[in-house]
Amino acid sequence: MPLIAKVIAGLVATVVAGIAAVAVAAVWLIDPNDYRDDIAKQVEASTGRSFAIEGELNLSIFPWIAVEVNESHLSDDPAFSDQAMAEIDQLSIRLKLLPLLKREIQVGRILLDGLTLRLAVNEEGAGNWESLVAAENGASAADTEKAEQAEGDGQLPVTSVQVEGLSISNAVIIYEDRLTDSSYRLEDFRLESDQITLDEPFNLEGDAGVQVSEPDMAAVLNWQTRISMDLEQSQFRLQDLLLEAELEGEGLKQALPITLQADVFLDAKQESVQVSELVLSSDSLELQSTASVNNWSGDGQLQATLSLSPWNAKQWLQRLDMTLPEMSDPEALSNVSAQLTAEGSFKQIKVSPLVITLDDSKMTGSALLNLQSEVPDLQLSLAVDELNLDRYMASASDETNDEASAESNAGAGTDINQTEVDLSVLNSANARADLKIDRLQASRVVTENVELKLRLNDGTLKLAPLSLNLYSGSLRTEGTVADSRNGANIQLNTQLTGLQLGPLTEALMEKPTLSGLGNVSFNFNSKGKTVGQLRQALNGTLSFNLADGAVYGFNVAKILRSAQARRSGDAMAVEQAQQEQQTDFAALSATAVVENGVLRNEDLSMMSPALRLAGEGLVDLFKEQIDYRSTVAVVDTTKGQAGESLEELKGLKVPLIIGGTFSQPSVKVDIAGALKAAAEAKYGAKVEAEKEEAKAKIEDKKQELRDKAAEKLNRLFTR
Repeated sequence: MPLIAKVIAGLVATVVAGIAAVAVAAVWLIDPNDYRDDIAKQVEASTGRSFAIEGELNLSIFPWIAVEVNESHLSDDPAFSDQAMAEIDQLSIRLKLLPLLKREIQVGRILLDGLTLRLAVNEEGAGNWESLVAAENGASAADTEKAEQAEGDGQLPVTSVQVEGLSISNAVIIYEDRLTDSSYRLEDFRLESDQITLDEPFNLEGDAGVQVSEPDMAAVLNWQTRISMDLEQSQFRLQDLLLEAELEGEGLKQALPITLQADVFLDAKQESVQVSELVLSSDSLELQSTASVNNWSGDGQLQATLSLSPWNAKQWLQRLDMTLPEMSDPEALSNVSAQLTAEGSFKQIKVSPLVITLDDSKMTGSALLNLQSEVPDLQLSLAVDELNLDRYMASASDETNDEASAESNAGAGTDINQTEVDLSVLNSANARADLKIDRLQASRVVTENVELKLRLNDGTLKLAPLSLNLYSGSLRTEGTVADSRNGANIQLNTQLTGLQLGPLTEALMEKPTLSGLGNVSFNFNSKGKTVGQLRQALNGTLSFNLADGAVYGFNVAKILRSAQARRSGDAMAVEQAQQEQQTDFAALSATAVVENGVLRNEDLSMMSPALRLAGEGLVDLFKEQIDYRSTVAVVDTTKGQAGESLEELKGLKVPLIIGGTFSQPSVKVDIAGALKAAAEAKYGAKVEAEKEEAKAKIEDKKQELRDKAAEKLNRLFTR
């Protein structure tokens, strides 16, 4: 037996020596550059693309099988470009020969320098690499059969793999997406590793520059990690992954640092990926997360947690050069945090709980995203303890500037009626949202018990309903906004009941303008593709009635007294008449009908202690024109508001005419004419009476004279 073993060993040694001798002779006798054209033809036959080696092709066989290829390139799909899809300045691979007899793979350091790879997607979404994949899939059945036989021939698997290292340098990878008109460029790409084995972890590091076209951004990346592999179990682990980036470009005042840390475990057999201890940070922003994906070839099983540590969002956003308004609260957006847990599949994801902190507001809720239907279906439930939107609104000076800008734009000749109304976004998803806010402040108006229910289905958004309490009253609104063939289709029905207008108008205007207990209701509907069409098609009704209130800022009775005092020249009466600036009323009401964009009112009525106001007219919403007439009449002869009598003005009627357009309204009040007419009517009658009285006296005098004359004549003739 030992003899046989020695003979076999001698034969093997002889064979190896013979192979080595042939290999050495081959290297000396054969120039691999003579076969560059044959190699190019073989590559072209298998890929369908032209291939060329323009540099030197070097080959060695013993003790290393070594190949070095210089200046080679593979052409692109002609449908994309006439440039090369891939170019390589230098590729060097060395494989030790003798360890192969023991099924050991020992590879020297793999060097790849000057790689340029151009990837592209056309307007139809097809990639320039797809024809290569098709060529590979078109391999002969015989080749496939041979591969399967080699796989199952019972031979021992590779016992070990060892690679001295991997070096990729000066690489450029370009990705062009013609579908979205965007491009991405990875340049100065470098990747280095130390010795790679199957049973020991190895280190990997690198860096690159990145450029993005939309938005115009650039970044410098650095990464490092430690990799463990178990090829038999198809398991891979990235430990202590660290990715650092410096982001620059559009919207950034200065470079923005971003750091990502994580551990990643991939089990290909179990179709599982787990990401743990993930931390994404950028200045004061820090996100912590864990995530896992299982059964990725099926429906998938997803789990994730996310935590946003307390974050000064205002400072961070300002560093991004985002234009933020001067908020009324300088501390707004200085404390933002969030926590959520998500689980589900590729078809359905549930987020619960969802907790968000926005400064002093806390929001809790849940969400469910269903991806099984043709369009995504989202369900959201959110409860808020209190929310003060005024903290995040622009300051008064900014609001003034915005109004001035709006007026400037309005005067630029833009016809808002031509503005198209596009609601196609309503067809992109279905949704169900329920929002509750215990206390909400906006534009200084405080509301409580806010409940908002939104339903979006098949392009129709329903407000069903919005309800809230404010200033001793309540509001309820229902409505729909739908995307139809004729454009937008809108319906709205709102009722306000038991509302105290005094504190409401004071909150809105920062001073009281109107008080009283009021009820308001309106019901509108319209449809159209533009703002103008919506205005012209607007139909509905409007009504309001107010009781026991006042209109602040002017006093109709005082204005009338003042005008009368000026006519009489009584300076003291003028001063007294201008003191109190409010008009009290016992009732103020009106109803209106809107037909085809024209609002018509015929019953405006105000009743005060001494006055009556009545009005009627119309407002053309499409043409933005006003034609309204009202009359103020003095009806009370006793002491009215402020305890003063309007006896002298009893019966006075003052016309009020409002006309013009929304942008240039005109108001005509002819108090002087009304007073003159009243005076003429009053004193004209007195003069006529006096004339008649004087005339009667004259006639009486004449008759007396005639009687005396007759008496004298009688005496004369009777003597």
